[in-house]
Amino acid sequence: MASDPISVKGIILESREYKEKDRMVTILTRNLGILHFVAKGTAKLGSKMSAVSMPYMLCDFVLNDSHGFYYLKDFSIVASNAGIMNSLEAMAVAGHCATCLKSSVLQSDNAADAYELSVYTFYALSEMASKAAFIYVAFNWKLLSDLGLSASYSSCNGCGTDVSGSNGLYLSYDDNQCYCSNCGEKYCGSRRNDYKLMSHSSVELLDKVIEAEYSKIYMFTPSETSLDELRIFTTEYLRRQFEVDITDPIKRLDRGFNRL
Repeated sequence: MASDPISVKGIILESREYKEKDRMVTILTRNLGILHFVAKGTAKLGSKMSAVSMPYMLCDFVLNDSHGFYYLKDFSIVASNAGIMNSLEAMAVAGHCATCLKSSVLQSDNAADAYELSVYTFYALSEMASKAAFIYVAFNWKLLSDLGLSASYSSCNGCGTDVSGSNGLYLSYDDNQCYCSNCGEKYCGSRRNDYKLMSHSSVELLDKVIEAEYSKIYMFTPSETSLDELRIFTTEYLRRQFEVDITDPIKRLDRGFNRL
């Protein structure tokens, strides 16, 4: 006996070809985590379901469950996030975010936080594409925080003093250790590749991203110098925590243009 259809709201993270005229769609939901479903006939000319091939939309889905395998019955768009497709930088960052979410979201444990983060991230990329580089930074750090892999910086791991008075901080790429400018050379000198010297304003911004509500994390505007520091630091920190090869998507895009 066929199960009753289920209704879920989700963000489309990926839509790829499946068989001749179908697509396999991956979505992130609040309560069920990552779901995959088949959208049959979406490659047919004039198919009313063809819009489901567009990634990063927030939609209401109705899915048929056939022996644990889902098929799309109907859907409606809540937020198209179409502005992402008007910016190469926004598209590059959106692809990075979708990949990170697919690889890190469990079926239920951290799905609610990841879903909330994804909704505001793709909306921000659509509406504020000019801030794509900072959206990349803030997404990285907030996701790491939600996964328990990053935290705010409060005291020096060398001398124990409050770091708020330090001109610069040495931050570890491998854990949440930090050293004030006075202790940096002593504790980090022989391991320079494992630490990055950051301005106090950059570290302060990382802490603000962790503490802010999801709807507010993309409202900050760092200086160009601070943004460069944050892009380098969060990229390498994320690479080491996920243990995969991660490249800043905007820099990768720039290198691609330079080769033309």
